Amino acid sequence: MAAIITEKFRQHNAEQFFESFSEASASTYYLFIGKSSPYTSGTTGGTDSSPPSPTDTVTVENYKWDAMLAAKQISSSDVAYVVPRRDWANNTTYDMYEHDVSSTNQTTSGVSNLYDSTYYFMTSDYRVYKVLDNNGGTAYSGVEPTTTSSTPFFLGGYYLQYMFTLTTSQIQKFLTSDFVPVTTDSTVSADAETAHGGSAPYSGAPVKVVRATAGSGYTDGTYYAPIRGDGNGGMFDGTAPTCERK
Repeated sequence: MAAIITEKFRQHNAEQFFESFSEASASTYYLFIGKSSPYTSGTTGGTDSSPPSPTDTVTVENYKWDAMLAAKQISSSDVAYVVPRRDWANNTTYDMYEHDVSSTNQTTSGVSNLYDSTYYFMTSDYRVYKVLDNNGGTAYSGVEPTTTSSTPFFLGGYYLQYMFTLTTSQIQKFLTSDFVPVTTDSTVSADAETAHGGSAPYSGAPVKVVRATAGSGYTDGTYYAPIRGDGNGGMFDGTAPTCERK
């Protein structure tokens, strides 16, 4: 029987690991440094300039305990959720956020799952934005975004949503050349929760509507009623549609 480890299950494992640092019966983790003797082909293998790749065996674990020089306990403030780092650069084509990315609905960059999609980026001011629309898969063309408003906006031909800004502490502790820590801007989150009267479990509201087919018979510049409910009977005004989720 076919089986798959889903991204949702991987996220669950990450959440459980994250919580294990601060839950009532918290686990204790340490980071150690070593070792006191040189790496040689006759002992551990490798050299000091090119140490061997770590292995997961009982024997090697014992060697590690013997070679430790110091250790530091890792506290809950020393861990963070992270995502792959994607830096903003003009004339770069980014994916747009889509909930239904798959092998039959690949992104602009050609990936078949949302988690490899390049639908967000970080600016030089350490602000993170989500791409709601990438202008038909064209390259971003314009200045670097700087707004921290929770309202989606157009810039560089893209429709963007500001997400959060990294603090100095987050930058120093967690930002690397490969990963960006993830945090929540309370204002952006609160506005998403209350947008257009949303309430749990459907809090928030759509900020972009993609038409599967263009339809016909619409008059340019004429306003049509907002889309409500399941979309049955919904009409489009030719610009940015107003949506309510109920």
